[in-house]
Amino acid sequence: MSSALGASLKLSIHLGSGCSCLEHQNIQLIFLDSRDTPELVPCSDMTGEMVSVGDALKDDWSAGDCDRVCANLFLDKTHDKALKAGDTVRIQGAGGVSIFALQFAVASGATAIVLLSSSEKLQTATKLSAAHVINYKSMANWREEVVKLANGRGVDRVIEIVGNATLARSISFLRFESSVDIIGVLGGIADVPAVDAVLPEYSSRSRFSGSVSQLKAMNSLLAANPETTRPIIDKVFAFEETKKAFEYLGAAQHVGKVVIKVA
Repeated sequence: MSSALGASLKLSIHLGSGCSCLEHQNIQLIFLDSRDTPELVPCSDMTGEMVSVGDALKDDWSAGDCDRVCANLFLDKTHDKALKAGDTVRIQGAGGVSIFALQFAVASGATAIVLLSSSEKLQTATKLSAAHVINYKSMANWREEVVKLANGRGVDRVIEIVGNATLARSISFLRFESSVDIIGVLGGIADVPAVDAVLPEYSSRSRFSGSVSQLKAMNSLLAANPETTRPIIDKVFAFEETKKAFEYLGAAQHVGKVVIKVA
């Protein structure tokens, strides 16, 4: 179904087997292609746009793992910030977004440096082809180690999920004209002095839902790298075990996704 809305706006709904609905929660207009184009998705709640996730994803939670955040982070054409081979990216944690970010980095040919809190998680990241793994609990000077692993020049990208507890240190090992992508603030809202945010000549971005073209590009990357980007599911809970699922998630011992099966 298609409906024209003015000279450059178009509402399209594509139905098929396995669709991932683009959702939007930050009350901002989303672009069909990028921020630099006039084509916007109407209504800003994304109810009019759906993109097929393709045949490579065989189950419901695989489709749900098509994280719009990763589409935004790694396939951003707007400001020449798409992750590419030869780039170095620092990732922290082993949760769903962090693991998916690692998989995307590997599929893109980038060098992934992953900070983790246990030997078991380090082993998992190594199996997923992380170039370097660091136990940040047992290595107090992990900042210096990251810079060393990045050939002394700093990293190209930081995927920041903790926020206040680690953001200032993360900024300190960014290279010139690099970027930090703020995905979450598990450690509280960041309180970084303005001078620290300006002097390193880096760009910082919070997540947004991305564009239709980014999600399509992400799905193409998934289809081209089915083994590398296969979703990592730690544990599946029945709907009646929802409380246990959140308790398990809160314990932060999981690697990858924690799934609550609704039906």
